[in-house]
Amino acid sequence: MAEVTLNDVTVHYARMGDGPPLLLLHGLGSSGEDWENQTGLLAESFDLVVPDFRGHGQTTKPPGPYSIGQFSADMVSLIERLELPPVAVVGISLGGMVAFQIAADRPDLVSRLVVVNALPAFETTRVSQRIQLAIRKVITKRLTMEKIGDVLSKRLFPDAGMEEQRATMVERWGRNDKSAYQATFQAILDWEGVADEMTSTDVPITVINSDLDYIPPGDKTPYLDAMPTARSVLIEDAHHGVPMERPERFNQVLAEALG
Repeated sequence: MAEVTLNDVTVHYARMGDGPPLLLLHGLGSSGEDWENQTGLLAESFDLVVPDFRGHGQTTKPPGPYSIGQFSADMVSLIERLELPPVAVVGISLGGMVAFQIAADRPDLVSRLVVVNALPAFETTRVSQRIQLAIRKVITKRLTMEKIGDVLSKRLFPDAGMEEQRATMVERWGRNDKSAYQATFQAILDWEGVADEMTSTDVPITVINSDLDYIPPGDKTPYLDAMPTARSVLIEDAHHGVPMERPERFNQVLAEALG
């Protein structure tokens, strides 16, 4: 494990393996730990860098507000500090948003994108999505981080036999700093997105979707159709946290996306 001071934070990251550089970006309330089902395999073929975002994991947690642009700037600084050539960037959820933002801000640093259950803009077009968002805002304010993890774990890992994944999520979620979590959640809500920039990018993009994600795959089609370098892959019988929920299937799709 290593850490480096960038901008106003000390970023914690793991680095392992040898080969072309690959950056793994985690989701809201998560950390690099949540890639544990992927890192061993990927390190066999890549120079793998797995950071914790500001406000998450072992990276420092300055007061908010935060922004997706700020997360992007941190990761750009990390890429430059480590003197990496153009990197493949894999991001899930929040990490996918940041991956899109990096590609918009500094396409010269990105060799390809793989985004998982994320879009180049944050929108809630369905009434059901707006209701879920309102509920999420309420529980974020009123519940402890451990209880939020308990509520969300039942949605992310609903199947019988997934007790271990649920317990892991509750334990890890409980370590979150609540103010940093709230600042990050607000950053997602405030993000204007980079959908326009992605219509003219030269960066190859693979979008991995779960069929049971919060946003139905069909709602993502307009964004995908507008990105000329994008291809999409659907993983069936999977929810938002597919790298932990269906690791074997996800790893196969990811390996194909990374070529």
